[in-house]
Amino acid sequence: MIKLIATDIDGTLLPPAAGEIPEDLVRVMRALMGHGVKIMISSGRPYTGLVRVFGFISDELIYNCSNGGCLYCGGKMISVRPLGSREEMEYLVGKLRAMGRTFTLDTPTACYTENLSEEIFERSIQAGINMIRTRDVLEVENPVKISIAYPDGGPDAHRNDPDILELGRYFQAVPAGAMYLDINPLDGGKGLGVRKVQELYQILPEETAAFGDASNDVSMFAQTPNSYAVEGSAEDVLAAAAFRIEGPEEGGMLHYMQGLLASCEALWKEK
Repeated sequence: MIKLIATDIDGTLLPPAAGEIPEDLVRVMRALMGHGVKIMISSGRPYTGLVRVFGFISDELIYNCSNGGCLYCGGKMISVRPLGSREEMEYLVGKLRAMGRTFTLDTPTACYTENLSEEIFERSIQAGINMIRTRDVLEVENPVKISIAYPDGGPDAHRNDPDILELGRYFQAVPAGAMYLDINPLDGGKGLGVRKVQELYQILPEETAAFGDASNDVSMFAQTPNSYAVEGSAEDVLAAAAFRIEGPEEGGMLHYMQGLLASCEALWKEK
C-alpha cells in the first residue's frame, strides 16, 4: 500500500499557472491524509509560495521546497541542504554574472535577486513568494538553490551550453518548466527530499509513489519503483519513469488519488 505520495505541481498536480485547487482534489487529499497517507508537495518553489497555495488543505502536508533544498512539515523546517560552500557560491555567482544571466537565489525563508525584471518580480510577489532585491546575493545566508531565468522559454535547450556544462564541476543544472534552469547541489534535487522523508517516517521505496513532468522531477523517480511521468513530458522524463499518467486537465492525479483512497477505505472496512 502506498504511504507517501510525492508530486510536482505545475503540469502534474495542477495545470500550469492554475489559479485555484479544484474542490474534488482538495477533498481526496484530505481523505487520504485521514487514512495516514503522507502527501509531499515537491517543487522548485520556495516554502513561502507553496504554503500560501496549499496551506489551507492541511498542516500535515510535507513541502519539498526549492528542489529538495529544504523540507517543511507542520510549519517547521525538518531538513536543509546548502547549495554549496562559500568558494563554490563565489564561482557560481561569478559565472552567472559573467554570462549576463538573470537569476534568483532561494533560502529556506525567502528568494533573492540582483537583476530580476520588474514584471517577473511582481508576478512572484503576487504568487506569495517572499521575493527580496539585493545588491549582492553572495551576502545572503543559507542559499539552497539558484534558478536561471529564460523569459523567452527554452531552458532545456540551454542545459548543454558550454558555460552551463562547466558548472557541472560542483552543481547539477535541470530544466524546471518552460522558463527556469535550476541549479542544485550535485547530490541534491527533489529526490533528496523524498529520501529524507522515507527515512524520517520509515516509509519504504515500494510504499512511495512519485509524479512529475519535468527534468527536475527525475531524481524523485529513482527513490521508488512507483514513478509516474505525465503523458507528453520530455523524453528524459518519460524514459526515467516506470509508468505514465494523464495530465491535470484530464484529471490524472485526481483519478490516481481517488483509486488509492478506495483501496484505503476497503482495507479500513476489512479491519
